[in-house]
Amino acid sequence: MSGAIKTGIVEKVEFTMGGAGNQWTTIAGVKYATWWDARETDWKVGDRVRFEERLQPIPLHGDSPRPTAWNIKKAVAFKFTRPVEQGEDDEGRLVFGFDCDGTFVYDAFRTPCGQHSAHPPEEHDISWEDADALRALNSVLAEASQAAIDAACKVFQDAAGGLSGDVAGMHFSDKAHERAFYQGVAEYVRFELDQGSE
Repeated sequence: MSGAIKTGIVEKVEFTMGGAGNQWTTIAGVKYATWWDARETDWKVGDRVRFEERLQPIPLHGDSPRPTAWNIKKAVAFKFTRPVEQGEDDEGRLVFGFDCDGTFVYDAFRTPCGQHSAHPPEEHDISWEDADALRALNSVLAEASQAAIDAACKVFQDAAGGLSGDVAGMHFSDKAHERAFYQGVAEYVRFELDQGSE
């Protein structure tokens, strides 16, 4: 089951079964039943978040559908203090990054050689704000590109009588085929970033 993707400000959280149980989370004036784990969230009350809204019955609350919110994540303002460029990661996927003295850095929390994690962005002369926004941007780029592939394949599979995704998986295991979708999404994302900087 999937629902509508929405955004809003988290106004209130009411715990009913502890930090890892069911909660009622009020977002943009709507009280949602939620099941997020308080130990793993990246947001807090007062943050703008994006989430998936579904209407469904809630156990122990009757059979009438009620608003539920899933996959709640902090919404990121993709504002950068330095130019964002396009390049490739270690696996040849299209990603965004910064030019740091001739080195393309797409994850500022890794060393320049890309082999180690948990290094501060200052090692690349990148601010923590830019580093966080860049990591979030590349995560969204990958998520959006995969969603584009899945949606396109499903249209054909349904039209052909409900084909499985096995052949699609084989086809897009070739990075050259996958890259075409990434390129289209990346160009759109770049356009949005450019519009936002004007």
